[in-house]
Amino acid sequence: MRRAARVDTNHASIIRTLKRCGCRVLSLHQLGGGVPDLLIHFNNGNYLLEVKDTHGQLRDSQREFMRRWPNVYVVRTTNDVVSLLNKLRRE
Repeated sequence: MRRAARVDTNHASIIRTLKRCGCRVLSLHQLGGGVPDLLIHFNNGNYLLEVKDTHGQLRDSQREFMRRWPNVYVVRTTNDVVSLLNKLRRE
């Protein structure tokens, strides 16, 4: 039986920051199977974000998902979010 999906403590603040920066956000954390926590639409593109706490590590299923899918990013802080969005804005 699948365990309940756990949400990192920074999940809500990451979503708030994304929305403040103009992103559309869909939470996917309940899907499991290595699927990243968030789908965002920003700067005419779609991106997948895995939210981790400061010391959180990727599970094997998450690493495998990231090998097969493009545009997956790991964010740990709101500063990571701002840096990522600035990078995506330049692309």
